[in-house]
Amino acid sequence: MIGALWLLVTLTPIVDWGATLLSGDWKDASGEVLVVLSGSTMGHGVLGDSSDWRAVYAVQVWREGSFKKILLTGRSAAIPMKNYLLAHGVEEDVILVEDEATTTRENASKSREILKEQQLRGPVVVLTSDYHVFRAQRVFRQEGMEVQTRALPDLRKRSNLVWQRFAGFQELMVEVAKIGYYKVRGWI
Repeated sequence: MIGALWLLVTLTPIVDWGATLLSGDWKDASGEVLVVLSGSTMGHGVLGDSSDWRAVYAVQVWREGSFKKILLTGRSAAIPMKNYLLAHGVEEDVILVEDEATTTRENASKSREILKEQQLRGPVVVLTSDYHVFRAQRVFRQEGMEVQTRALPDLRKRSNLVWQRFAGFQELMVEVAKIGYYKVRGWI
């Protein structure tokens, strides 16, 4: 059965389909505040793959010129992400940092607090990986925020590489389990 699953995942576009399903509509939402959710870290101030890609896309989105503030959120990754943005030309006064959250739910609640404190209103645009959009958008809405999303093609890109499909499938299954857990807890 494990071999059959491996063949199914490796030889079909199932990972791409799953990531596409969870990311919803692909649109380049814009607004005043871009909230960038951190992902993985490698420790000691080094970004993991998902946080690194989110930082790269945050710089690209900021260069489009529509966002006045960027809020980076997540323990262990928000500060290294800030350093990345600064190194790539984002002005320091544009960047807000929340570096305590360890879950998507905490990202949302702590972001809401910072946005209220900074008197930033209106819809926020949440930038995260394609497979994480479904849960992130619903958690931010549950926290009472008007939210739009910008997905970056994380799993969709990795699914193009045959040798990365099974690892991507595992991440997809973890995300599906988290969605179920968040639903049961009433967080989405």
